[in-house]
Amino acid sequence: WTQWGQYTVAQALTDRKRSPTTVADSATLADVAKVLVTTRVPRVLVRSGSGSIVGVITQTDVVNALHSNMAKLSADVANRQLSQFKHIQDKATRAVIAVDRDHLAIDAFRLMADEQISALPVIDFDGNRTPEGTLTHRDVRGVLDDADFPLGLYNQSALAFSLKMHGGHEAKLKPLSIALQLTSTLKDAVDTMHQYHIHQVWVMNEKNQVAHVVSLTDLLAEALNN
Repeated sequence: WTQWGQYTVAQALTDRKRSPTTVADSATLADVAKVLVTTRVPRVLVRSGSGSIVGVITQTDVVNALHSNMAKLSADVANRQLSQFKHIQDKATRAVIAVDRDHLAIDAFRLMADEQISALPVIDFDGNRTPEGTLTHRDVRGVLDDADFPLGLYNQSALAFSLKMHGGHEAKLKPLSIALQLTSTLKDAVDTMHQYHIHQVWVMNEKNQVAHVVSLTDLLAEALNN
């Protein structure tokens, strides 16, 4: 934590070895969608004609725009079932990376870093393997002000940490784990992401186990390709 407190922004930019992704202020939403699909980045900077940065477009902005313009999509695209998505058919035998409910929270975040993913479901490896919670890379921000940070990452289980981040306050917060079925549609996925302010959602199989994950980028790819 002490080293992190001394870590500069300039060092972070150097270590990540990737230049910011930008689009011109004259770009269309379709242009932004193509950039997100191609680069797999969560946001793009908007530059003016002179090259100055004048704004940023986030995944949430794109979800909101998709939701507002859903009626403009063809019925074939909007009603396309998740089971028909190319990435789901291509990865039909690949298991979703998950963390056991009893593993430490820090192990979950290390797993995300190692696998270069932004979220994973919390499940009971010894039980029916249904999702009991979700952890995302953004959850770390929720505990930065905790008196026990970063110790809480080392002495709480993945499930306890998920409950801390997403539980309580009843309907004010999203459910601990949000999932759709393979028969759900692209429109269902957009509606769910818009409702709960998320950028990906788990997809369950007939045994009610996490079988796939659909991200905003996946939705954009399907819309652009169809």
